[in-house]
Amino acid sequence: MRRALFLTVAVTGLMVSSSHAFLFSYPRDGHFKQQSGTADLWYYRGDANWTVKAPDKWQHMMGSYAGTEVFGLLVDRRLAGGIVFGLGVLKEVEDGFREGWSIRDIMMDAAGVSASLLNSDKCKLWCDWGHDSVQLKISIILK
Repeated sequence: MRRALFLTVAVTGLMVSSSHAFLFSYPRDGHFKQQSGTADLWYYRGDANWTVKAPDKWQHMMGSYAGTEVFGLLVDRRLAGGIVFGLGVLKEVEDGFREGWSIRDIMMDAAGVSASLLNSDKCKLWCDWGHDSVQLKISIILK
């Protein structure tokens, strides 16, 4: 268990240190703030500088889902979910010094971790996106 936890922390540290210029390149004004509801859109595809052209909230949910699934291979799934959610909260703290932190981003991070932990052979929750909307979908097998 300790070896797996150390490996998870080491991999996370390498990912953060090697991607510092990519993740933390936005200018900061030194003030911690929250995005207003009108500025924090549910369907926002970013500007021309974004590398990934997918809606922001979709990225939060599915990134947290995938992160929990991958870390869940190395450590206990609940611990993996806690690590991934904690990283999401830390990312929002960093966002707070840039454009502002988002409660909706944190909600979608929690939804992604929860979907990973609760999905089973009978029930699946996932997030999809269309031309102008982000959709939460549930699949239930009634057999």
